[in-house]
Amino acid sequence: MEQDAVERIIREQEELQRKRPFYTLANLLLPVAGIGVAVAVLAATGDLAWVSAAVGISFFTVGKLIIVLGAAPNAPLKLSPYALAAIVFYMDVLVAHVFAFNLHHVFRIPKVGPAVMRMQIFCRYILSTRPWMRRWAFTGVMLFVMFPVTGTGAPAGSILGRIVGLGPWTTLIAIVLGSLIGCSVLALFAAPLEPVFHDLADEWWFQAAGFAVIGILVLLLYRLGRRLSQAVDAFAEAEEAGGDA
Repeated sequence: MEQDAVERIIREQEELQRKRPFYTLANLLLPVAGIGVAVAVLAATGDLAWVSAAVGISFFTVGKLIIVLGAAPNAPLKLSPYALAAIVFYMDVLVAHVFAFNLHHVFRIPKVGPAVMRMQIFCRYILSTRPWMRRWAFTGVMLFVMFPVTGTGAPAGSILGRIVGLGPWTTLIAIVLGSLIGCSVLALFAAPLEPVFHDLADEWWFQAAGFAVIGILVLLLYRLGRRLSQAVDAFAEAEEAGGDA
């Protein structure tokens, strides 16, 4: 059912593009303009390199958990938890807008398309294990994006929202609220620890403990990602076997 929903969404977006080309073009260019404005402002302030590094680390590895790193002693990114929260939130909004309104274009991008295809299989797996998300679609998408767990970012949240029947704007609003709450909670949790960490930054045992905690966190994220990947593979194989039967 969910796989048919993805195909239906792509057909609807292609039909809308034919009927309202300027509307679809605006929704394609708006995130690009948002990125351009951000790059221009950051280049003018001299923060472009640090923010670009934060975006890359967040998007490809730890997700929203990068906000907590802002409280670490001698934080390598030189950014506070609140700054990192703002960066992650802004990134979530732009990415959600791209996916919610332009899924048919995203699927056609070389190398990105197959990754997005796997992402929508992941979303179908989530719906199969958490059927309440279909009944509470808006709240479910918001909570899905809010929690800082592997795979629950704006791209997957956008696909999930469209699969469960939310429109593009409703999906975008759910992701904006989920990201805002999730980022704010992490920043509020991490910021009070920042002065404590800096007071202990020169203690060798504290530095060793910090590296140990980071190592454990990376290991846990890796294992969680592996388990999710295996579960999604098994789900996809079961779907294929059921379709062939």
